Amino acid sequence: MKIKIYSILTITMFGFIFCISCDKKGTEPEPDPANEGVIAFDSKRTGNGDIYVMDADGSNPRRLTTSDEVEYWPSWSPDGKRIAYSDGDINVINLDGTGLTKLTTHSAPDWEPAWSPDGNHIAWSSMRDGNAEMYLMNADGSNKVRLTSNNAIDGYPSWSPDGKKIAFSTDRDGNWEIYVMDADGSNQTRVTNTSYNEWRAVWSPDGDKFVISTDLDDGIFIMNVDGSGLTRMTDQPAINASWIPDGSGIIFNSNITGSHEIYILEILSNMEVGNITQLTQNNVDDGHPVWRAK
Repeated sequence: MKIKIYSILTITMFGFIFCISCDKKGTEPEPDPANEGVIAFDSKRTGNGDIYVMDADGSNPRRLTTSDEVEYWPSWSPDGKRIAYSDGDINVINLDGTGLTKLTTHSAPDWEPAWSPDGNHIAWSSMRDGNAEMYLMNADGSNKVRLTSNNAIDGYPSWSPDGKKIAFSTDRDGNWEIYVMDADGSNQTRVTNTSYNEWRAVWSPDGDKFVISTDLDDGIFIMNVDGSGLTRMTDQPAINASWIPDGSGIIFNSNITGSHEIYILEILSNMEVGNITQLTQNNVDDGHPVWRAK
C-alpha cells in the first residue's frame, strides 16, 4: 500500500458545506463557525514555531501566536473556543488569538497538554521532578497533581472519550510501550508488548481503538484498546496521528515530500484506507495537527 497524494482541490468529503436548505434566492444559509471543521497545528513557517489554525480543507491558515518563543503541541478545549499549547510552559489562548493565559510557570519544561473531555482538566508532561512524568491540573492551572512516578520517561497523554482514563507512552520497559491509567493516576496497565517503539496512542471517538505512531517502518497503525488487532494504515513515514471527531479519518504529519506537511487519511467503513490528501505545502515543518470537535 503506497500513500497517494492528492491536491487540496480533490477533497470532496472534508470541510465543504453544501446547501441543504437555501432561501428563495438560492443562497446558502449563513454557516455557524462553531460547527465547521477547524484544524490547529504548529508551524515553523515564520521561523521559530507558532500555533496556527486552518479550515478543514487546508485553506485560510491563521496565525494565533506571535511571540519569540517556540510554540507547539496544540490541544483543543472541548467547546472549541480555546487552545492549550506549550512554549516550555502550558498556555491557553482563545481561537481569535486573544486571552492568552499562562497555566504553568516552571524552570523545567512542561509540554504535551491534553484537555479532558469535560473541559475541567488538562493532563500534561513535565520534567519538573527530574525526569518526564505525567501531571494533571484544573483547566485554570490550579491544583497541579503528579500522576506517574518512576525513573523512566512518561509522555503523550490522551484521554478516553468518557474522561475516565488516560493513555500514555513510556519507556519504563526498555522500549516505548502504550499504557493506560485511571484519570487519577491509579491502575497503570501496560497495553502493548513489542520489540519496537509505540508513541502517542490517541483514543478513537467511540473509545474502541487507538491510533498510534510507531518506529515499525515509521508508520501509523490502528489497534483495539486492549492492544489486539494491530492494523497498518500507512507504509510511509508518518507521525502525530489523531482522529477526525466523527471517526471517518485520521490527520497526521509526514515528511515524505522533504518537510513535514499535514495530511488527512480517509478511513472506510471496513477500516481500510481510503484517499490520503495533503493539506499543507510550505517547504517548512507543519506538525501536531488536531481537529476541532464539532
